[in-house]
Amino acid sequence: MSSYKHGHDERDVRAREARAHRRLAVAAGSLREDRVDDEEEQHEEHDRLLYQRGDLFGAMRVAYEACMEKMVHKTLDLVSEGHSVFLVGQTKAQQLAMAKEILACSPDTQLVLVGKKMDGVPGAHACESINFNSRRVNNGKEPRWDVVVGNSKHNTGYNVTYACHTVKTTGNSNWADDKQIRGRTVRIDQESDTVTYHTYLAGVLELIHNKYEKCKELEKCLRSTTIHEQDLKQMVANLFSSNGNNKKKRKAKA
Repeated sequence: MSSYKHGHDERDVRAREARAHRRLAVAAGSLREDRVDDEEEQHEEHDRLLYQRGDLFGAMRVAYEACMEKMVHKTLDLVSEGHSVFLVGQTKAQQLAMAKEILACSPDTQLVLVGKKMDGVPGAHACESINFNSRRVNNGKEPRWDVVVGNSKHNTGYNVTYACHTVKTTGNSNWADDKQIRGRTVRIDQESDTVTYHTYLAGVLELIHNKYEKCKELEKCLRSTTIHEQDLKQMVANLFSSNGNNKKKRKAKA
């Protein structure tokens, strides 16, 4: 009984230390949101799919194509500056496509794909999970990867703290998934003073991202003990009224 209780207390202490460190790392970090200027043809196709045909997923596909091109370029720029990068795809297909493009542009890039059945990209390594931190790299237990390509949905349980740059877009998942992505680099063994998240947005993806931002504010308020009930109700009303405004805009543009 006593040994179990002692171990439980130690775990609680470690958990509190980890949370405190993570809060400090996030506070010291920085966020970059880059709006993508898509090509005129992409822009027209996106609006046609979204506002005329009501094809949300088709519009998302066009927006992702515009963002992925910029994400690949940003990743290559960061690698050329000597950084390791955590690059996040929304799907396995996006992971593979961006890995192929990076290696086509820079064949010497040390790149690893994280996930199940990720083999098949010439020049890339693959694994189902990864523990990519400074201690393991310095001890020779983990290669010094230039790029770790992960997935926005299947990302729990692995560690990418050797990287201090995350390059990503947004998707149709929820805020909890986005928090998990941030948690891959902001962990207790992150040694960099600054962790930077580069989020690329275009078209309908910007609307989704704006909803994330509202959800983040709402989550903070729900955890707060000082917010007035009326202010909380107003925040909830604003969150849902924005969806209604978007519907009106779609009808007006159709």
